Amino acid sequence: MATFVRTQTISHPVGERGRVAIKVTSGDVRVTAAAGGDAVIRASYEIRAASEEDAERTYEQIRLRARQGSGDLTVEEPDSANSFGSMISRLFSSGGYELNLEASLPAGVQLSVAGVSAEVRVSGMRGDQRYATVSGDL
Repeated sequence: MATFVRTQTISHPVGERGRVAIKVTSGDVRVTAAAGGDAVIRASYEIRAASEEDAERTYEQIRLRARQGSGDLTVEEPDSANSFGSMISRLFSSGGYELNLEASLPAGVQLSVAGVSAEVRVSGMRGDQRYATVSGDL
């Protein structure tokens, strides 16, 4: 099985005191403070698939979904409501993928990061922050 890489960028103005929520099942999540009022989230997927076409189909199913409002951004995997089941399926399926997410956010935003088995690293943030994970490292 080959590995195919796909990338996704989500950018949204949230302002210095907006809200950002990130919900993932597993993977590496890095959040850093940045100047300005835009939230920029870059996701990189390493997809195990038999062909380019299979990788593209998988990418369309797994790419992050964004909900954008005035001063508000939520990004999540499409199956985050069933994230534990998704993680188990990903671990034991012949295909699957790995997610690396980098978020560059205004330092003063309210930040919420939730994961099942995600490794989360955050630096430079000053606003209210909430982190939750079942078995990942914070």
